[in-house]
Amino acid sequence: MDTRDGDDEAQPHSQDMLADITKVTAEIVNLATLDLIAKMQPSKLPVERTRAAMYLNVVESFQACLLLVRQNMETHAALHIRSMLETYVNMTMLRKDAAHLGQMDYDKVDGQLKLCKELLDDPYLSAGSIAELNRWRTKLEPEREGLRKAGYQKKFVSHMIKDADLPSLAVPYLNLNSIAHWDIGVLSERHEHEAGGLRIFAKTPPEVILPILSTAIQVMISAAETLEEVAKFPPGVYGQLFGKMNEAWGRMLQEYDKNAL
Repeated sequence: MDTRDGDDEAQPHSQDMLADITKVTAEIVNLATLDLIAKMQPSKLPVERTRAAMYLNVVESFQACLLLVRQNMETHAALHIRSMLETYVNMTMLRKDAAHLGQMDYDKVDGQLKLCKELLDDPYLSAGSIAELNRWRTKLEPEREGLRKAGYQKKFVSHMIKDADLPSLAVPYLNLNSIAHWDIGVLSERHEHEAGGLRIFAKTPPEVILPILSTAIQVMISAAETLEEVAKFPPGVYGQLFGKMNEAWGRMLQEYDKNAL
């Protein structure tokens, strides 16, 4: 006779086990995602095609993230997860308003001009390089001015998260920023050794893995949810593959809920 308590299945997991469950979920989502993009036919309409290309950028960042996770370097994956989040926020803004494409053009041109200025500050540049950079700057400055006259200006991702109605990503974004910028707390957590020395390639604590990797999974699935609007798929393919990743995510969240009881 089985004398186990019927509530055993609801018992909370250790943090290490939850981290392992999250890693497995990420791999399941990854396989479904790769199948999805192999079968997609992107739209040829400019805004929709841009959104599809941005989704592919999210996928590539997720791939980079998983490569680092498999090597126990989850904190380094934060940089790629932040890129995923920023791309998804822009995807959402573009979904809400096609005029956001102009904001993306402004950000591109403004970034290129800043790069140009930084390079021109190098005292060791050759005369030829300086001339080429000045030609580039002369071309870019009117473009930026035209976009400014059209009403575009510098926007921070933290503000766009609010504009995109994605408040659940605000705190994860701040967390990813602190890790990606390697503040002193992150450096101490990863490299300080209790014996007084420094360590390298240390195992990442589950308390770090859980929030950053679960954010990557959330962004990956949220981005995939909009993909059917910008690409065509063979009959039944999108529903099957999106259902697979969404089901894996749901199971992961159920395991999280057990620990919240």
